[in-house]
Amino acid sequence: MYFIDFLYYFLKTNSKLLFIIAYTFIVNERQKLFMLLNYFSKLKTAIELEDVNLIIKDLNLDNLKDELFHFKFGLLSINEKNIYEKLKYAKFNEKLIEYSKLIINYLEKNSSAALICITGSLAYKDARPWQDIDLMMLSNRKNLMKTFLKILILNRKLIWNKFKIRLCVNFVSSIEKFPEVINNSCSALVALDLIKAIPSNPELYHALLNATNCIKKYFKISYRRKPLLNLKMKTSSYSFADLILYISLFIYFKFINYIRNLRLLKKRSYINLFNYEFKPDLFMVKSVKYEILKKEFEKIFLDF
Repeated sequence: MYFIDFLYYFLKTNSKLLFIIAYTFIVNERQKLFMLLNYFSKLKTAIELEDVNLIIKDLNLDNLKDELFHFKFGLLSINEKNIYEKLKYAKFNEKLIEYSKLIINYLEKNSSAALICITGSLAYKDARPWQDIDLMMLSNRKNLMKTFLKILILNRKLIWNKFKIRLCVNFVSSIEKFPEVINNSCSALVALDLIKAIPSNPELYHALLNATNCIKKYFKISYRRKPLLNLKMKTSSYSFADLILYISLFIYFKFINYIRNLRLLKKRSYINLFNYEFKPDLFMVKSVKYEILKKEFEKIFLDF
């Protein structure tokens, strides 16, 4: 009885304070959601509710009924057109993911890749027919350059056979180097991209993510820990053939990068300029556009 009386007295005397706290929380939640949706609206796309819940915990949409926000079919956006645009290509993305998985299986069987992941717009289920499929590939250090070259050749064969799907391998790393690379290049957007990636081997991928601090830094997500004994992380080393291949590929990509950027500069398409970080155990595409997006998303996340 005493506790009930005390609770009644507390609520009665502090009702205004509790109202202010609740109102502040709702307003703050509204601002967070608006900033997030504004970011994705710049990309002319909607965001799935499950992705919003990764960033804004315990989101209550009933408290956020507003003409500025549109919520339909599990998608949120400031612009209603973005929702219907994403829905328009929903079935296309589902089929493309299935086709891409078949291609990835083919690439893995014909190379020494330990893991291949679908990344980019297709991982977000937001790809368009004219876009490439972004891939991330991991292998052990000893076979990395051989595997990378095989993937490039297999991709070229798909083009020669007039296969409509085009692949873009924009991240290649040795398994030994992967945790270090991810930790050094970590940002809120990188962490979200890693979560959204579609791996060929989920158990191996989640084990590798557990070896990094990137996702843990921004999201409360943990994966089951799996032993990495079969990867020979300590004994794997470079082979002489791999070093020769590395030098050859380094010269090739330097030339390709120069030609492509020269064309982009002539078109004054500065935001699409890109460069490569290329080492014996790492190949990573770095675009101006992605670096800008990383900074913008980081600002939003810091405000959260």
